[in-house]
Amino acid sequence: MRWTEAEYPPALASLPGPVRAKALEIANGLLDQGYAEDKALRLALADAREWADQHWEQEIDWDDVGIELDDDR
Repeated sequence: MRWTEAEYPPALASLPGPVRAKALEIANGLLDQGYAEDKALRLALADAREWADQHWEQEIDWDDVGIELDDDR
């Protein structure tokens, strides 16, 4: 199932809009590649965190996300 800005996993709810959009973009791409939803979400959050660290000035409490980030592909 592809996620949208209107329907996405609860783990993305605490993220600022642009960071959530980046996570959704990454997660949907991983789903298209055949990743399971839970793995796609963890990888997307790890990638979105890296993106946010480089492009987002606001501090994000990643502990609020509620799932373990995963960058092990």
